[in-house]
Parts: sequence; structure tokens; C-alpha cells
Amino acid sequence: MCQDHRAGRDVDVETDRADRGVRTIDCPTLVLWGEHGPLGRVPDVVDVWRRWAPAAHGIVLPCGHFVPEERPDDVAAAILALLAA
Repeated sequence: MCQDHRAGRDVDVETDRADRGVRTIDCPTLVLWGEHGPLGRVPDVVDVWRRWAPAAHGIVLPCGHFVPEERPDDVAAAILALLAA
């Protein structure tokens, strides 16, 4: 698994650089993360996403890194709310 992440790292960075400023996600975008996971310490998670998806909104959940596994009911409710909007 770690080898896969390392192998794709450079490809992903190159693709992201090529896309930056050229394309954005134009539909409502839901960003979920856990307050006790790695992103819990990042103050501007949604602002970072809005560079790529201007209509992004986010919800920080009381869990770690594995949000769907740790908070499945909250994730389902957030997705259903997004789809109902």
C-alpha cells in the first residue's frame, strides 16, 4: 500500500499542477473530515477545497481519520442532506 502511494505521488502532483486554475468542480461538494485525524489540525480545510470546488462546504466530525467507518450515520446524514439540497 505504501509503495502505491509513493509510486503515484509524482504523477498526482503533476496532474494537480496541470489542472490548477484551468478546471474546477462546479457542483456542490461535501468535504468531511475527523477532528482527531490528520486534518483536524488544519485550520482552513474547506478554504483549500474551494480552490478546486468553489461550492464546497465542510463538516468536521468527532472522529479520527477513517470518517465513514467511525461515523457512518453522520456520513450518511450529510450525504442525504447534500442530495436533498
